Amino acid sequence: MPAGARLGDALAAIDVTVDPARQALVGAGGAGVALDLTAESLLDGAVLTIIDLDVVPSAGITAATAEAPFDAGGIAAWWLLGGIGVLAAAIALLVPAAFPPTLRAVTSPVLAIAALAAAVSLAVLGTRRAGAVAALAPLALAFGAGVCAVSVLPAATAQVAVLVGLVFAAVLAGLLAVIVGESAVRAGLATGAMVLVAVAALWSLVFFLGLSASSAAVVIVGAVPVVLRALPSTLLEVPPGMFIDHARYQRTLWSVRQQLPAPGGRVMMPQVRRLVDDSASRLVVGTAALSLAAALGAPLAVPGFALGNPLVLVGQIVVLPSVALSLLLGARRSTVPALHWMPRLAAFAVLGAGALAVIRAAPALFMVVSAIVLLIAALGSAVLAVPEARGTTALVWSRVGDVIEWLAVVLAFPAGLLAAGVVDLVRGMMGG
Repeated sequence: MPAGARLGDALAAIDVTVDPARQALVGAGGAGVALDLTAESLLDGAVLTIIDLDVVPSAGITAATAEAPFDAGGIAAWWLLGGIGVLAAAIALLVPAAFPPTLRAVTSPVLAIAALAAAVSLAVLGTRRAGAVAALAPLALAFGAGVCAVSVLPAATAQVAVLVGLVFAAVLAGLLAVIVGESAVRAGLATGAMVLVAVAALWSLVFFLGLSASSAAVVIVGAVPVVLRALPSTLLEVPPGMFIDHARYQRTLWSVRQQLPAPGGRVMMPQVRRLVDDSASRLVVGTAALSLAAALGAPLAVPGFALGNPLVLVGQIVVLPSVALSLLLGARRSTVPALHWMPRLAAFAVLGAGALAVIRAAPALFMVVSAIVLLIAALGSAVLAVPEARGTTALVWSRVGDVIEWLAVVLAFPAGLLAAGVVDLVRGMMGG
C-alpha cells in the first residue's frame, strides 16, 4: 500500500467490501480499525480481521473452540508414574548401593510392566485430557526399567545403564508414535522419540570413544540450551505453498529443475486446530525431555574439577552456569505453566549440581563464596523491591536478559566440549 492510501480504498481494490452496519474491522488486539486510516498510520505487518456481527456462534462451536489441547484432569496419576521412573533411574545411577542386584531384578520388570500398561492405556483408551504428560509417563518408566536392568558388575557401568535406558525409552516412544490414535499425542511422542534417539546416539558415541560417563553427561547438558532454543523453529509442518502462491507470483525460476510448490488451498478451522495442537504437543514433550536430560545429566557432568588441565577446568567452570542461565532466562518468554516451570526446575537442578561440585572441591571456599553471593542477592533484592512494588517495568533489563541468554546459549555447548576433554582427544588422534 502506498503511504497515503486509505484502508477502505485498499480493501476495495482487492474486492473486499466492509459494511459498517453488519461488519466490523478489528486489529490483532480486538480493537476496531477505521476504514479511513492511511497506510502510514498502520503498523508494518499488522493483521486485520473482518467480523460478521450477524453471526452468533452456537454452544457446540463455542465449547469446541474453548477446549484446551491439554486438560488438567487426570494429570496427577501420569505425573506420579513418570516421577517413579525418573526417581528409580536417579537412585540407580547416583546411589547404586541402594539397588543391589536382587532388588534390581525385581524393580526392572515391575517398571517395564508399568511402562507397557501405561503405553496400552495411551494407545487404546485415548489421552486427550492428559495430553503431553501422558506421553512422557511410559517413556520415563521405560527409562527407569532399562537403567535398573543393568546389574552392578565391573563391566556394567553407569554409561551402559543410561544407554540401555535411553534405548528402552526410544523404542517405546517410536512404537507409540505409530499406534496412538490421538494426533497431538502422536506428534509429541514422535518428538520425544527423536530427542531420545539423538541423546542415545551422542551418549553411545562418547562411550565408544572411550570417554567417561561424566564426559557424555557434560556434552549432553551443554547441548540442551542450543537444542531448546532451536526447538520452536521445527514445530510447524506447513506446506510451502501455504505461505506464497508461487505459481501466481514467481516469474523467474531459480533453476530448470525447480518444482513450484502446489497452492495451499483454503485454510479450515479443523486443520488449524489440529496443527496448533500437534505443535503444542511437540513443544511440551520436547521441552520436558530436554529439561529432564539437563536435570539428570547435571550431577554426572562435573564430578570433580580437573585442576591439572586448564582447558577442561575452564569448561567445567563455564558449562553449568551457562546452562542454568539459559534455562532460567529462556523460560520467561512462555506463558504456559509447563513450559514456564520445567526449564526452571532443570536450571535449579543444574545449579545444585554445580554447588555440590564446588563443595566437594573446596568446602571452606564454597562457604565464603556462598556468603558473599547471598549478601549481594539480599542487597539487590532490597534495592529492586521499591520499583517492583510501584509496578515499574524496565524494557532495558529485558534486553539485558536477552543478551545474557544469548551469551549463555553460545557458551554452553563449547564449554561442554571442553569439559568433556574433546580437545585432548583430538590432540591424541592427530598425534597418533
